[in-house]
Amino acid sequence: MDLKITKLDGTSYTLGQYDISVKDIVVSPIEVDEESNSIQGLHGKFDAGMTYKERTISVPFVFVSNTLASYPLYRDLISELVFDTEPFYVQEMRRPKAQQYEFKDTVYTDPAGTTDQYGNETLWDSPQTDNELSTGKRYLVRITECEEIEQSGKKGTGKITFTTTELPFAESVGTSIDLERDGLEYVDEAIWSYGMGLNSDPATRQYTFDISKCRTVDVYNFGNVPIDQFNQHLIIRLKFNGTPASAMKFGFNGTQCEINLKNTNIKEGHTITYESGNYYVNGLSILNHTNYGMPVMKTGKNTLTFNKAYSIEAQVECRYYYL
Repeated sequence: MDLKITKLDGTSYTLGQYDISVKDIVVSPIEVDEESNSIQGLHGKFDAGMTYKERTISVPFVFVSNTLASYPLYRDLISELVFDTEPFYVQEMRRPKAQQYEFKDTVYTDPAGTTDQYGNETLWDSPQTDNELSTGKRYLVRITECEEIEQSGKKGTGKITFTTTELPFAESVGTSIDLERDGLEYVDEAIWSYGMGLNSDPATRQYTFDISKCRTVDVYNFGNVPIDQFNQHLIIRLKFNGTPASAMKFGFNGTQCEINLKNTNIKEGHTITYESGNYYVNGLSILNHTNYGMPVMKTGKNTLTFNKAYSIEAQVECRYYYL
């Protein structure tokens, strides 16, 4: 078992690379905030909604220093690896098979000594006992607690607790564009896994569309959480391949986002981008030329509809979110 940490600048590492053994990764259920109202003279309470707040991820660990003198180096290394003023992503790494002793032919042509995935000497011989990214999901977290490390000779044990920031959900490492381009095949590393709701039908993995041929297309959200907040990853790009009309309406499942193109100076080759609640043309905001509509994707199949066929290429880039 291991924990992969990825910083916002893209650099990543695992605790196992530094000879720190992760004993478990405990992902708690999401904390919820339930609201209700009472009305004088009526029995019971009346539901006023519920929101998801945060969840914690606890990681107990152990390390063994080479000497008593080097123990403080490991202790200080823990702080260096997990403390940061910026949030970062964490991912679970688990073994496909349990570790077990394996017998080898110890003749001189086949030495018994082997190395693990981090280049360290090990008695384990099967690569299937290496830690692998067992899930294509990750969590954006901050460290909120690091217990005092208990020393026993050269051995140190402790526990780190992370708390989700911004959103309490797991999010897919890959985006819909990665899925459309590469499918479910492994590329540099596995970014998809079982349990993510993905469909084997290639038709469900299309996210780039020619709206001049069809003004209504199907777009799939494979997560089990709707994409309905500005801080979720949803980018819609509308590239104009011809002279635009004066106005445009589009949206998922009947909702309408309106863009007044008359005063935006949009020309052939320009791209309108929706991202994080704002609309842009080649990087410049045109929010005041819209009805401030926010596209919302429910879970499963969504119908993206334009009010008429336009000479544009539409692309939907999103991540998938999971409870």
